[in-house]
Amino acid sequence: MKEVVFHHYDIKEETYRQRFRSMRKGPGETYREQASKLQDMAKKWLKGCTTMDELMDAIIREQLVDTLPQALKIWVSEREPSSSKEAGELADSYLQARGLERGGAGRGERLHTDV
Repeated sequence: MKEVVFHHYDIKEETYRQRFRSMRKGPGETYREQASKLQDMAKKWLKGCTTMDELMDAIIREQLVDTLPQALKIWVSEREPSSSKEAGELADSYLQARGLERGGAGRGERLHTDV
């Protein structure tokens, strides 16, 4: 039943990652309560990680995607890469297919997403 609800509302690890990153201490909430909520979100975000290497790759993948220009970030994220390597390959493929140089699109540059 829980999986049906998660599927219906499209709740995935990415949803928990976003909640984890945006979570702030609420009014009347203690820091201990906030730490507990952060721990819960982190567990849900990283539930697929069973080794230190998988945990590190999840963090590296997040950081890599976060450094991409906005249009490229959206494009790569929509493809839900399962590793940092895959995220990097997707980003490189996107740029190559559009004739953009490696590293040529900085964070502030606009990229077209007509795929």
